[in-house]
Amino acid sequence: MQGCTNPTAYDNPLCVQLARGRADLRVLDYAATEQSCRQGRGRPKVAWPKTAIEAFSMIGYSREHGITSFWSASPPEGGEMAWTGDDGLPLVVPPGNKRCVLVSTVSTDTHGHMFAELRPCKARLADGVICESAMAYRKHSPFKPP
Repeated sequence: MQGCTNPTAYDNPLCVQLARGRADLRVLDYAATEQSCRQGRGRPKVAWPKTAIEAFSMIGYSREHGITSFWSASPPEGGEMAWTGDDGLPLVVPPGNKRCVLVSTVSTDTHGHMFAELRPCKARLADGVICESAMAYRKHSPFKPP
């Protein structure tokens, strides 16, 4: 028995997570994500994975914290990203692109796979924030950031 779906996803006193099928919790646009990240210690920035391992780590973090969609930073000059699209191929950001990268679950089922796509930056489509901090990198790594 799954504690947050039985008897229903909306009415269960044993559930301690956000209800699965709730797409109305996606309220953050890209600007709100940037602002949220800037409020953190060391002024972290919106997550931008450079490798597949970093991308998987961010997806794992989002899953662990109940996030079903979040914004990612992207290269301003365009290029291939570590995120994959719904087709399983790396997401390519065209040069001069004005849209933002949204990473989200393929459906309202939290067990569906996550993929990246380009969406309007003003669209309120994220329900969580993933940030990365150079301060955390310095603290936990013997290497100095560039």
